[in-house]
Amino acid sequence: MRTPPPLRTALLVALASLALSAEAHAVAIESFNVDGSGSTYLVSGGGGSGDDFWGLQSIGNSFGFSGQEGADFFGGRDLNSPFSGGVNPLTVEIPASGAVPLAPGPQHQLQILLAANFGGMWDPGQDFLRIIAIDGDTSAETVLDAFLPNGAGNLESTTFAGLILDTTFQDVTYDVPISIANLELRIEAWTTGDLEFLGFDSIRVIPEPGSGLLLGLGLTALAAGRRRA
Repeated sequence: MRTPPPLRTALLVALASLALSAEAHAVAIESFNVDGSGSTYLVSGGGGSGDDFWGLQSIGNSFGFSGQEGADFFGGRDLNSPFSGGVNPLTVEIPASGAVPLAPGPQHQLQILLAANFGGMWDPGQDFLRIIAIDGDTSAETVLDAFLPNGAGNLESTTFAGLILDTTFQDVTYDVPISIANLELRIEAWTTGDLEFLGFDSIRVIPEPGSGLLLGLGLTALAAGRRRA
């Protein structure tokens, strides 16, 4: 006997819910539409303040970037300038207080908008942008991506072949290590010139959509195929 129609209907409804659940459970870590320095994120290392260093940037800024989410994004230039006695790469830690708890079970993904100017400006062997996931429980670090100058002097991903940053923000997605239950994010950068601009925006974490979807498909197929021997 085939699976009763009410049961098949219930399974299909469950499948649709699973497919939508990833976006519904997205965690916004930082949008930068409100400057939360010291409360929602921490800045340390080289750099300073204002347009010449890391800081909150708005539409119409001198960077010439486009495609950010909302009115503001976080960006900077000249990030090798000594500040507060230090010459370390500038670091932005997000969130500033406590890690972001991840729902147990599915693989999670980190999504972030990234931009940089291009055209032979980036200095090989010195300039970089790194995206680092940190386990809030153990402090173990995983470099999700390191953008380095390529032969044309543009910043190019070492994780995704052919991904080159430009002045239009691009939505880039990384898998968060499955072992991380409490996520902290660190963004490190070093630039050697005041015309090298970097920007990022709209950082969020979501459960990988495919995890629940594949489970739902499997359950539906099993239910629909059941027959009495």
